[in-house]
Amino acid sequence: MAMSTLGIVVAASVVTSAWAEMYRFDQEAVPARDTFERRYTFYVHSFEDSPGPRGSKPQLSFSDLKLGTGGGEVLEGTAVAVGVFPWHEANNSLDGRALCEQGVVQSMSDADAHWHQVKFPAVDDRTYTLGRSGPYMLIVANCGQDAGVQISGSVVLKNPYGFMAGNDYFKLSVYFWSASAYLVALLLWGAKMFSRRSTLQQNVHLHVTLVAVAGMLECVLYLAHFTQTIKHPGSQNGTRLSMAAEVVSIEKSAFIFLLFRLLSVESPTCKEQAKVIVVMTLVMLAAAPKVWLQSVRHQMSASDISFAMVVLPVAVVGLGSSIWVVRGLLGRMKRCRELGEERMGTLYQHTAFLAFSLVLASTFIMWAQYLDRPCQDFTWWFYHALANDAAPQATGFAAIAAMMCMWQPCEDLRPIYELTDAKVRGAIDDPEAGNVGQVAQGPAAAVEFVIDDCDDDDADMEFYGMAAKAAQTQDRSFVAGGAME
Repeated sequence: MAMSTLGIVVAASVVTSAWAEMYRFDQEAVPARDTFERRYTFYVHSFEDSPGPRGSKPQLSFSDLKLGTGGGEVLEGTAVAVGVFPWHEANNSLDGRALCEQGVVQSMSDADAHWHQVKFPAVDDRTYTLGRSGPYMLIVANCGQDAGVQISGSVVLKNPYGFMAGNDYFKLSVYFWSASAYLVALLLWGAKMFSRRSTLQQNVHLHVTLVAVAGMLECVLYLAHFTQTIKHPGSQNGTRLSMAAEVVSIEKSAFIFLLFRLLSVESPTCKEQAKVIVVMTLVMLAAAPKVWLQSVRHQMSASDISFAMVVLPVAVVGLGSSIWVVRGLLGRMKRCRELGEERMGTLYQHTAFLAFSLVLASTFIMWAQYLDRPCQDFTWWFYHALANDAAPQATGFAAIAAMMCMWQPCEDLRPIYELTDAKVRGAIDDPEAGNVGQVAQGPAAAVEFVIDDCDDDDADMEFYGMAAKAAQTQDRSFVAGGAME
């Protein structure tokens, strides 16, 4: 519970989303004179290319756009325009001064380029129809005087199937099937634990359940978020559902590290618990910026350098934590072989191999996410959902399902410290028993109990007790007999 609370505090402090085809100007400063700024990227599916229901052609709306200053008055000569046009034109070498000299309307030759003059007070709202699929850039241009002018209002894009971004549409199927898979796995896992409840190992099976629940909750929150964005436009600041989903995603990653580490720990000491808290904190602190940038990278057109800067701490912390986990598992595997527990040794070996495979898969996924650059053509949007959502979800679910299969409750499943207590502590080889390691038992010495200085001085009583001969059987029963004189 402490780790869960820590994860929420750490992640919620830095995570916010940008998953909506709506950009809201909240008294934002306009660019300097004769310059323009790129503010946002919309992803449009045309009516013909729509992968979902085709309600209408994609529509672009400029709503309640107006200028203002701290004093409320806007000086004459202020000329600010907001434009949305295809990325390939925005990617050309545009010069702010040339843009203003030619006129923002005449500077774009594409039929899907639309400009809206922003004035004080707001002019009539405008809605345009877009006819081509692809990324569209939102630009704010200032061709007038520079006097601390601010802009308010919103620009909304509606695709044929709703307000969801075009490159996010395929994520609906990803999280629906992922949530369904987690639900089936949890039902089977719950039935298995109930049928074998007498053999449960709380330290192991509880954390397997927690990781699976976190995975399903993450998928449900993402699914609810994307379902909501289809019907209702949000803003570039995201929603509570998206932020909660990202927090749970970070929690799940930390819980997976914690689960592998707990399997390699005998009896957690204060020092070990402190190490776990430090490592889990580093994992969540490193993951939070990456999750945030990954959510805004395609809308804000973050550079490759920015992506590399947030991935590097994740790679360093992840590699160090993975080495820490695998070394612990290899140590337990060696210990089991020394004790002759081949089955548990094999189990720890498979767990170590699973941890290594998880690290390798995560490395390939991060490389695929790096190659998924912003503003790709609409034919690449399926790859966007595959690299950023489907592959991570499939990898995480496969790891959890494998842990459920390997560490399912059974009588032979015992932590390493139980093996140590049973076979090492005080063991004496008994050649007559026929099994090496069995504790040899001998008759116990007589024990004398004496009660002196009683109140009645005439009666001195002595008690002699003979401890019974103890035979250690498999169920460790104890039989005692005594004689009193």
